[in-house]
Amino acid sequence: MQLPLEFVRDEATGGFFKNPLMWLGFGLPTLIFTLNGLHGIYPAVPWFSLQHNLNQFFTERPFNALKIADGVGMKRRPLLVFFFVASILALVCSAIIHLWLPYRHNDAVLIQKAQEITEGSKDSWEATRRLSKWVAENISYAIPGGSTARKTYDIKAGECGAHSLLLAAFCRTVGIPARVVWGCMYAPNFGGCFGQHAWNEIYMGKGGWIPVDATAAETDYVDSGHIRIGAFESLTTALNAKEMEVLDYRVGSMKVGKAEEGPPEKYKAYVGNYTDTANNNVLKVFVQDGNLTVDIPGKIVLALNDPDEAGLWYSKITNQLYFIFKKNDSGEVAEMELHQIIPLPRKSSPEKLDENVPEKFRPYPGKYFLAALQAEFTVQYKDGSLAVDDPLAKQTIKLQLPDEKGRWVDEFDKNAIFFDLDDEGNVKSMNIDSVSRFRR
Repeated sequence: MQLPLEFVRDEATGGFFKNPLMWLGFGLPTLIFTLNGLHGIYPAVPWFSLQHNLNQFFTERPFNALKIADGVGMKRRPLLVFFFVASILALVCSAIIHLWLPYRHNDAVLIQKAQEITEGSKDSWEATRRLSKWVAENISYAIPGGSTARKTYDIKAGECGAHSLLLAAFCRTVGIPARVVWGCMYAPNFGGCFGQHAWNEIYMGKGGWIPVDATAAETDYVDSGHIRIGAFESLTTALNAKEMEVLDYRVGSMKVGKAEEGPPEKYKAYVGNYTDTANNNVLKVFVQDGNLTVDIPGKIVLALNDPDEAGLWYSKITNQLYFIFKKNDSGEVAEMELHQIIPLPRKSSPEKLDENVPEKFRPYPGKYFLAALQAEFTVQYKDGSLAVDDPLAKQTIKLQLPDEKGRWVDEFDKNAIFFDLDDEGNVKSMNIDSVSRFRR
């Protein structure tokens, strides 16, 4: 599979037919056979003998069994073999070179960004944590994603392999040895399952290779649900497991899926069933393994971190999912909100913006790309505020003016939008805060 993949490799990353080793391996035997062919027609053209008697080198058992009694002796073709081996080695070298290209570390853009992220780090580990945190927070999950580190950086989206390629490239640009490894990872989706996954290992001297998983926001560790199979060798590497059986496991003092009796006092106020009045879906909130946990039937069981200063209960597996519990006038929890943050990197700005657009709205219009669904959202100025052309809903949704936190709530008072800026103050992405509400 490697050879045909090299044929179609992106020419921007070097390309199979631009590799000098490939042409060396191809050219030498071509030259030899061309000269020998011309020699048969024009004897004046020099020729290279490709047949030699090697019997003298094979006189002892068991090698003398290889002799051929043909009156001339055993004939071997050392030059032909040499050039054949040279051709194979050239192809192997080409494959090895391209093997590293997906996360090559000589890209000027990646070098500049990695140096910017790690500036002021006191040691390699702090630099690694900064780079891993940046990838976790700025690269959204999408299939398909960027097939190389640079493409992943450009579109700000990708699956686990893309996250890992980018982090490896970042680390290498600042002199930190890093590699991509693969295997499988346990996820609580659909009642719990193992799926193919990729993550990183960073070399820390005497500490050895330290695993980190930016895709899962495990920026300086990996949990015990990761099963490592090997180091990344090819873009075609795959697990494709048909069946996996868990022989034994331990999770605290309880088995997964069994709610603890007598939840801690701090969680009692939140435990219960919550119903989505729009479609009658029921979410169960309970305590499991010492954490407040939400069961979304048929989809996922989410363990939550304790609330932050703003009262947001973030999921332990991603910072793009969080819950808010709201109380009634009696101080009892009466409603739960599920927030999912959907990042859309900015793809382009308008070529020309209408002069009548007020200055405070001018930074935002443009096209924003949702890689997971291959959908392009357009933000425009309309009727005194911003509006979003939603290609999935096939409608234009008007936004209310932003609140003090910079959130633009839609005209239905359901979802909100906020924009992320880069270090120079330019808009780099639009984030949709999709909200689902549940009554207790």
